[in-house]
Amino acid sequence: MTCGSLSEVDEAVSFIASKAPAKFYKEYKDFSRVLTLLLSSCNLFKVNKDSVFLNPTFEDYFADNFIAKNTLNTLMAHFQSDTAYSNFLYNLQNFNINLVDVPNNVPLVAVEKKFEPTEQDISAVEDDTEAEYIAEVDAIKEVNINEESVLNAHKNEPVLKSSKMGKKYKTNPLYGKAAIKRANYTCELDAAHKTFSSRKTAKDYMEAHHFIPVSFLQQVWDEYGFNLDCVENLICLCPNCHKAFHYGTKEVQAQLIDALYEKGAEKLKSIGFEITLEKLREFYGIKSNNL
Repeated sequence: MTCGSLSEVDEAVSFIASKAPAKFYKEYKDFSRVLTLLLSSCNLFKVNKDSVFLNPTFEDYFADNFIAKNTLNTLMAHFQSDTAYSNFLYNLQNFNINLVDVPNNVPLVAVEKKFEPTEQDISAVEDDTEAEYIAEVDAIKEVNINEESVLNAHKNEPVLKSSKMGKKYKTNPLYGKAAIKRANYTCELDAAHKTFSSRKTAKDYMEAHHFIPVSFLQQVWDEYGFNLDCVENLICLCPNCHKAFHYGTKEVQAQLIDALYEKGAEKLKSIGFEITLEKLREFYGIKSNNL
């Protein structure tokens, strides 16, 4: 659900828990994304003229896969700050099930599937994940960005998501959009690089790139207690420069890293994370002897 403030979150949760009369429900529909879903096709909750309540079909599944896996302190921590709440909205509402299309009163059965991914499979999944992230970032309107909500995101513990390809971590597109806004919708490699207007936002189309790749998210968290999915680790790039980072030769990548190092390192330093050019190159698999 999306509410205007933490107090509204409390009210909305209390409302659902208490099965409040529908007349109170109407007060939330203008600014609560989830309650719009409740009235349409989402089967996690049941809605009638008098109340909103958890679909009995999902009670055990919800309890076992969400409530039971988090301590009370952990659950409370998700709502203690705008940053944590934002992270919760994007990352923690994954129940590994299609809550929209599952018919009511159909028992949930866990099915184990054996799957051995090939390198081509992994590459395809990574491309799809990147494309999805870029689309999500582009779709966020500037008016929905609250600068305070992206502060201290580097302190949030990484959140795993389900993947057939091994461990994958969720990223918050809100941070990518905030980084683009901070860069005033210009390519941070060269502000003269031309782009086009996004049909979703009418702003110059730009893409957000994690300067230290998120594939090292858990490693960096374990070693430094630093979450790479934060606005300070994001660079605003035109589509061409962004694709060069991902698909260019090592020589091309090295040139991009060298050109952006000072600007990127300064952003990271602002939140207490310092990185050398050599270490940054290593994250991209670049060493002096392979250039």
